[in-house]
Amino acid sequence: MLLIQKLEYYDHLTPNEQTVAHYLLDNQHRIQDISISEIAKETYTSLSTTVRLSQKCGYQGWKELKKALIEEISYLNKETMHVDANYPFQQGDSIFKIAKNMSSLLTESILDTYQLLDHDHFQKAILLLNSCQIINVYGITHPISVAYDFKLKMRTIGKTVNIVEDEDSYYYQSYYTDQNTCSLFISYSGETVELLDAMKRIKQKGCPLIALTSIGDNTFSKLADTWLPISTKEKLSNKISTFSSNISIHYLLDLIFACVFEHDYQRNIEMKKEISKELDHERFSNVSLLKDEDRKE
Repeated sequence: MLLIQKLEYYDHLTPNEQTVAHYLLDNQHRIQDISISEIAKETYTSLSTTVRLSQKCGYQGWKELKKALIEEISYLNKETMHVDANYPFQQGDSIFKIAKNMSSLLTESILDTYQLLDHDHFQKAILLLNSCQIINVYGITHPISVAYDFKLKMRTIGKTVNIVEDEDSYYYQSYYTDQNTCSLFISYSGETVELLDAMKRIKQKGCPLIALTSIGDNTFSKLADTWLPISTKEKLSNKISTFSSNISIHYLLDLIFACVFEHDYQRNIEMKKEISKELDHERFSNVSLLKDEDRKE
């Protein structure tokens, strides 16, 4: 969940903490210059009120909360999306208007995901995946549907990927997970309740754990050994579909496959050639562009 969303949800806050949260939301544009003393003065609260609010949001104190809030606001205000990720088209739009907007949205979502990449986090994810023969991908609904293409790609280089997508599987796969299995959890919110028990069980075992989730403070990114951020431009529910997040997840999984492939590049190239000889020998095309240069007709 984004930090801004935490400040917007008042149920867990005292009246004074709500007042401070409201003040921070109203003054996002100048958050860089706000001090804890100013907050106390302007909201008629104590310094400790802001500290308690920070701690309820998952931070040690005001300085940590402020830093996280500045980074989040900077990301959300960055002009990477020229199309609304939640409603990329409207009633009455022509076919080509919809086509243009969807093309822009998907392109911008991939670019946004690329710009969010952290080298150290991603490198750690690749190291964990290369150290394991089995990869279990956990998720529900839309995110998990994207993982099937990842499974097929990884199969071509001898990596076993299991798609874990129902309640019984969450339990059994996490129960039998060992050090030779890397678990990859996909959740846009980073708070998918159905997956939390499985994730905590794997964490307690000390087995490799990777999360793909939105930016901001969430449980999945905290539990994982490393996490990769999904483009975070969609609302949780108020949207037509998961266009942006799905293409972001697909891009990240393709990037993971590419980097795992590159780790043993020559071996994987030779393996794919051998497999193609056996599986694709009957495939042909009269279109020159599609013909393999090294294949004799």
